Amino acid sequence: MAAAGAVADAQAGAGDAYGEEGCIDGLVASGARVRIVLTRSSLDLSAAHEFVSDPGAGATSVFLGHTRDIHDGKAVAVLEYEAFSRMALARLQAACVAAAAAAAEASSLADGTGSGCCPAPATGAGLVPGTSPACTAAAVTRAVAGGLAAVYVAHRLGVVPVQQASVIVAAAARHRAPAMRAVADIVEAIKRGGDGGVPIWKRERYADGSCSWKEN
Repeated sequence: MAAAGAVADAQAGAGDAYGEEGCIDGLVASGARVRIVLTRSSLDLSAAHEFVSDPGAGATSVFLGHTRDIHDGKAVAVLEYEAFSRMALARLQAACVAAAAAAAEASSLADGTGSGCCPAPATGAGLVPGTSPACTAAAVTRAVAGGLAAVYVAHRLGVVPVQQASVIVAAAARHRAPAMRAVADIVEAIKRGGDGGVPIWKRERYADGSCSWKEN
């Protein structure tokens, strides 16, 4: 899938069916490594940290969202998440590409090196196929110089009990500002409702036996 700032889609294990697990692994144009996961298993914070860890990055920012035990005064028993998986992966991918492009742009302007090393992604922008072990030294150098070294996004589907994690977003960068901004932008994309949002929904099941579907 050719697009500005991208060469090809690197999607694996993402079914067309509602609620399928799936994963995207690859590189954005600036060289930043990206991994996006939808899973029905428990999320692993150490996996996020291991993926984004990079010797050229001086900062790692992490968001961890988990189920709380009360909402609007009602006791929550569990949350249940469902998704249109392929579309959700595509929109999470677009959010990661946009975050990396914004970080590269901001970094190049701050360094006085021009208008940015990575153009804003076109609609449907994808990733260059590649996983962390296959990432070249040149790509890492470009990524760290351009802002972000790596981004990791994992969202759990199915039942998520109280105090367990439903989403992890992590980003590593040369400095703290692009890492923190990338995480904030991706979390906002996940939480955004409406036609342009990531199609993941949650059902709150309450201790009194009632339930309510909500946008993520």
